Amino acid sequence: PIPCVPCLPRLNHLCWIVAMTRMMIVVIARERELFATGTVIPEYPGGYGSYGNYSSGYSYARYGNDNADEEASGYSILSSTGELTMPSDWEGLPSSTYKAGEFCLAGAWEGGPPAGVGEHQAVAVACEPCQSEVFCAAVRELFLSSKVRGNPEIVDDRQFGANGLVRVADKNDDDAINFDEFKTVLEEYLGKVFNFLDSDKDGYLGEDVSIKSLSAKLFLKAVDEAYLFLDNSQDDLLSVDDVPEGTFRDRNDDGKISLREVFRVSLINLPAPLYRLYATLDRDKNEKISFEEATNFIKGTLYVIDQNEDCSISTDEIIATLKESKLPSEYQLAMKLLGDYYITLADYCLRKVVMAADADGDKKTSLADIIGMKDPSVFFSIIDVALKWASLTGVLLSFCIGEGRHSSRDHRQAVQEMWLNVLYDFVDNSKYDSVPENFCQLE
Repeated sequence: PIPCVPCLPRLNHLCWIVAMTRMMIVVIARERELFATGTVIPEYPGGYGSYGNYSSGYSYARYGNDNADEEASGYSILSSTGELTMPSDWEGLPSSTYKAGEFCLAGAWEGGPPAGVGEHQAVAVACEPCQSEVFCAAVRELFLSSKVRGNPEIVDDRQFGANGLVRVADKNDDDAINFDEFKTVLEEYLGKVFNFLDSDKDGYLGEDVSIKSLSAKLFLKAVDEAYLFLDNSQDDLLSVDDVPEGTFRDRNDDGKISLREVFRVSLINLPAPLYRLYATLDRDKNEKISFEEATNFIKGTLYVIDQNEDCSISTDEIIATLKESKLPSEYQLAMKLLGDYYITLADYCLRKVVMAADADGDKKTSLADIIGMKDPSVFFSIIDVALKWASLTGVLLSFCIGEGRHSSRDHRQAVQEMWLNVLYDFVDNSKYDSVPENFCQLE
């Protein structure tokens, strides 16, 4: 008989998390879930091995040996030093190695598959670290859904966003993204969001964290990230040339795609508000948005909206700006209610997550605390609240776009024209041409 190594002292608690994980993300509950479980079959002194053949959420195992060729072909090894290496049953993910004391071996499996544990076999059970962490488990699902089936890595397959994703996340310059690289770049983005929320820069978030007022620097940083991701030619210009080949048709066969071919109408023939928006953004009207043009447009927009000149944007300032752009009062009210609702809901969700991640209860949550969260129950609570209140916004949204039970075609058209007029007044604001050079110390 093979003794069970003493481990998993909080097994009951961890099993509860497995049940919660099934409720939250069904796809996660396909195979190993929180535990990596396999049948280990000894064949000669010096090693055990496991072989991937998965059924009913468990992995069965067959004996291998200590050489790399066996491991590469699907076997994993229980070495003479007591370490167990199991290949991932998720394509493209690295193998997991468990040290002695981090897994159990047992000769019987109560409630296991009908075939049971065969003679000279054993069951191996180990905690799956990634699945035990909410962030890592979510990243894994996103990684698996982003790559092409049959390819263990994300590659530039000429789909929209693939080139940018590889450019941003590829750390070893092999023109592909493995799981570790994908996880690293998402941790970096999470860290950037964390730093913006950390207003006092002490490395922690508290129960008063809020997004009711967003810093102007956040918007410029978003532009910078957008160009890094979308500018495939890396020339600091966004144009039709940056979209995947074949997205738009070269209708006049001149070897290039113009915006006229994209919109099927000359830009000058667009509705006046839309052309005004384009002209405000693309100052030289060369159908290419330079990084400088985009940055100046964002600065101008912030300068128009920032009524109290504190270099941040709030819902009240947006409503005040819409009022200046002649938005009717009833629509101002609807936009105010919508803005307050979504901001309040976002603050509620953010604070719930931050407090749930506070493992030691000191009311201070670090980035590492959030990344290492293990209990997903807070997300079920958030989803439940959001779903219960979602219907409240439906009426307001319908009103804002002219929809409704008794809405006519003429009314919907009148509402669209009203919004176009508001847009024209907004982008025609003279502040776009008079942004101070040192506005909010934005570079």
